[in-house]
Amino acid sequence: MDGYKLRNFTIGPQIVYDFSPGTAVVLKWQHALDARNTIGGDRYWVEFALPIHLFD
Repeated sequence: MDGYKLRNFTIGPQIVYDFSPGTAVVLKWQHALDARNTIGGDRYWVEFALPIHLFD
């Protein structure tokens, strides 16, 4: 089972844009420097943050 262990190390920048308190967009780029037993390459991410008001 030793041959199936995954190892992955990525590095890259991210940009955060805040629209208002609690609302933001995050753009990320990650480059795989050391990928073993997994797919290497580049990853691109877009994240959205929105507030959820449960008790107003």
